[in-house]
Amino acid sequence: MTIELMPLDDMAPDAPGDIYVGAVASLAVSPSNTVDHGHTFEDRRPLGALKALCLLGQMWPHEMSAEGVFWIDTQPDICFKIRIADGIAAYRPAGYWMASRLQADALPPSISEAITSRAWDPVYGDRTQQIRFTDAGDDWRRIHDMLARCLTDGPDGLSAAAHP
Repeated sequence: MTIELMPLDDMAPDAPGDIYVGAVASLAVSPSNTVDHGHTFEDRRPLGALKALCLLGQMWPHEMSAEGVFWIDTQPDICFKIRIADGIAAYRPAGYWMASRLQADALPPSISEAITSRAWDPVYGDRTQQIRFTDAGDDWRRIHDMLARCLTDGPDGLSAAAHP
């Protein structure tokens, strides 16, 4: 068995193409017979890499699932996709944030939003944490609080001063 590493070092922020353009706002909600139709964790600030690694690497409740995108402070250009199912989290690079492109801030926000299907933030651009959890039940508040404690003010070069 061989282990394939994620090619983070091979991803150059000035390479053409490969912008993550998925519409994270429209994550599907699976219909369920239970009352819990899902909860979404959303924030613009990055996750601290070590805290996020420790949190996401844990075993999750088997009945719960999650899907979405996130970014971390040590790799601010990379959009990561995450999926949690059967108690295990899997995540991988999905592409670049539009904000990581040279002169992306020169584009009018409406153009950036049209390209990425995400709202443009004056500090973080299109970077966002958006993870939708289904069947989290009574664990939702605890999961939300743990993710919120992983948030940080951001990498050098980004200011979180405008974030409430």
